[in-house]
Order: sequence, then structure tokens, then C-alpha cells
Amino acid sequence: MAPAWWHAVAAVAVVVVVVMPPLAAPCSCELHHPQQHVCDADYVVFARVRRFTTTLDGQQAYKVRVKRIVKGSEKVELMLQKGLLYALPGTCEAGLLPRTSYVISGYVAGSKPWVSLCNFASPVRNLTPKMKKGFRLLYQSGCDCQILSCHHYKSCPRASYFCSWSTSRHHQDCQGRQSVSRSHNQCVFSTFLCVPEITR
Repeated sequence: MAPAWWHAVAAVAVVVVVVMPPLAAPCSCELHHPQQHVCDADYVVFARVRRFTTTLDGQQAYKVRVKRIVKGSEKVELMLQKGLLYALPGTCEAGLLPRTSYVISGYVAGSKPWVSLCNFASPVRNLTPKMKKGFRLLYQSGCDCQILSCHHYKSCPRASYFCSWSTSRHHQDCQGRQSVSRSHNQCVFSTFLCVPEITR
């Protein structure tokens, strides 16, 4: 028969196993070019984050002041007038900072605008001049061209019907920060800064 102290230790061990919270599943996001984020998004805005809040129905959201809507249907514009961007709980939460101006791409679900870690959200001060022009207009003009990230490939695939994002693996991502995908009978990045890396 086991001694009394063994039963006490076993009971504590069981309690520890029961009360330990489950580990949060990591958020897994595909790597996308900023232009692809715009093309895939339901809305794109320039907005200033005021605070992180909990709504009356118990959902977490960012209270924002929308400065400019660059993409979004009339219905989406009405949703954005409420000044709330809903946030996914857990590891996919976007982590936007208060009192900071952002460009944000997101999606609509349940008649609400949402933003997550997998959407594009960057402080405006971190954007290059080319990226600012892209978000305001140029990115949407090239949405007939898909952008293929090459970080999965040893050799970047080439084709006329998509743009090969060959600098996606680089710390100084020239095509991500300086390029816009355009269709001129074939899909190409329009920039002079990355010509040595993207010419076919």
C-alpha cells in the first residue's frame, strides 16, 4: 500500500494538470506582397488608432478615426463610419498601437470590418513613397496580375500571367517596398530601382 504522502503528491499533480491553461495555437499567415493584400482585401483605409476597446456585445475592437477609404464598397463605407475595426482574439490579434496612424487592409465578416495579424497593417511613417502611392491608387490598378512570392522556391518561377516576387526572401525587400505590379500584355513590376532583379 502506498504511503499517505504519495497520495498527496499524486493529488497535487492531478490538480496541476487540470488547471493549466491550454497553449494558444500560433497564428499562421501566408506571405503576401503589399499589393496582393490590397487586391484581396474587402477594405483598405488610412486610419489613426485611438484605443483598443471592448464593444457592448463583448467583442474586442480598435476604435479608429478613418482618414481616408481607398478601397471598399458603399456597404463597407457605412460599416467603417462607426469607427470600429474588430480584432481576432489570441495570437492572430493585429497588435495595433494607440495614437498611431496606419494603412490597414482587412476583411468583412458578419457585417463587420475585421483586421488580423494576417492582414496588412503598417504605420504610415514606415511606408516608402512608392508604397504610399501604391496604397492610394496604383496597387488597385494592377490587380489583374497575381504576385507570386518566391520564398518557397530555390529558383523563382517565371510566367507572363503573374509577377515573380523574387526579393521576398531579402531583408531589404526591394520589390515589396519599391515596386508595383502592372499588366502590359504581361505581368511585370514597374520600377527602376529593382531592374537588375526583375528583368526577364
